[in-house]
Amino acid sequence: PVFPAEINGQLIGGSLIYYNFFEFLAVGAGFTAVFLLLAIPEEKFKKILGVRR
Repeated sequence: PVFPAEINGQLIGGSLIYYNFFEFLAVGAGFTAVFLLLAIPEEKFKKILGVRR
């Protein structure tokens, strides 16, 4: 047998497939969090922080 096992270039040996999948989810969640934070208008941040002009 050839180790680590792979299918079409994707490593699947042992628990690598689980690490790859959960890293995919973590990166996606991170980008989603950044997008949501950047999508909030600046005025709402200023109101929450109590910043005055």
